[in-house]
Amino acid sequence: MKIVCFSDLHGQLDALKWIEKDAKSADILISAGDLTNFGKRKSAIQILQKLIDINENVISIPGNCDTLEVNDVLTENGTSIHGKGKTIDNIGFFGVGGSNITPFNTPQEYTENYLVDLLESGYNDVKNNDTKVMVCHPPPYDTKIDLTNSGIHVGSKGVREFLMSHSVSLVICGHVHEARGHDIFEKSTIVNPGPANVGYSKINLDDKIKIKFIDY
Repeated sequence: MKIVCFSDLHGQLDALKWIEKDAKSADILISAGDLTNFGKRKSAIQILQKLIDINENVISIPGNCDTLEVNDVLTENGTSIHGKGKTIDNIGFFGVGGSNITPFNTPQEYTENYLVDLLESGYNDVKNNDTKVMVCHPPPYDTKIDLTNSGIHVGSKGVREFLMSHSVSLVICGHVHEARGHDIFEKSTIVNPGPANVGYSKINLDDKIKIKFIDY
């Protein structure tokens, strides 16, 4: 399966022109949160329609800078896996949006326990699939991809604990713009494609996971 993934678009539609070529030929186009920049329904509809025009097979979650109206739009269009799962070509996709608590009081911040509850709910929908892909806006705590420029780990401890007790092949996240890259935690390959105005990632999900980061 060929996946194109990006995160943290923050309403910058111009960035999609760079993603479009690879995304059109991908099997799945994944948005890992913060599609808008505190946008509401109208903004979410506009951006999501652009994604669907590029590739009709879109999977999405909200980010902490998306309002609850964005959640409604993603759900209505059948792209959301926030707290739920779906199976595509025998691969189970599940996820969680928002983030763990931050100092910035953004629209969707949740307790660690609630993030785990949503992940459990989604995992339960796809638990019988041999290959599972988790899409979560916050990266797991204390990894290469939750490290800020000031050297502080700001990821989710709940996401980390979940991965310690569940079998997940691939994790796609975002949230920490400066921590673009990939890591291995437990048996999971974790990818932070970085903010969409910087680049995105192409992933081949076969017997081995192959990752390529695309810069503009």
